[in-house]
Amino acid sequence: MLTGRYNWRSRLARGVLSGTSDHLIPAERATVTHSMCKAGYHTQMIGKWHLGWDCGRVASENGKSKKIDFAQPVTNGPNINGFDRYYAHCGSLDMPPYVWVDTGKTTAIPQREEGVTREHVPYGWYRKGPSSPAFRIDDVLPHLFQKSMQHVRE
Repeated sequence: MLTGRYNWRSRLARGVLSGTSDHLIPAERATVTHSMCKAGYHTQMIGKWHLGWDCGRVASENGKSKKIDFAQPVTNGPNINGFDRYYAHCGSLDMPPYVWVDTGKTTAIPQREEGVTREHVPYGWYRKGPSSPAFRIDDVLPHLFQKSMQHVRE
């Protein structure tokens, strides 16, 4: 719905993006939110952004891989696709990193690794990965509801 295009007409030929995937929709691709902004509407995205964004990365100690530097800005998020602001998680609730991003900035640096296997919790498992103190799996829906209501009131 965001672009009005068939979803497989992107580099994503099947499946879904992971929590650390780069952005999928180019900034120049027309979206319904671009049209809304041109018409004078304020646009805000709150929730799960399963379309990728670009996390700041630094070389790991071995220099072979790059890890996320949560202190760096998150670029190419919903704001390049027509949203004035956003407050979101990067993918499905089973995909790390477990952080909130508020319009290009991680709200809290992860301080722990967290995850639950299917053997322990068959219907509530999630992959092990970096988790910030402000991100609690069991509180995601109420937290997003509160953020949404706060935005409407403002």
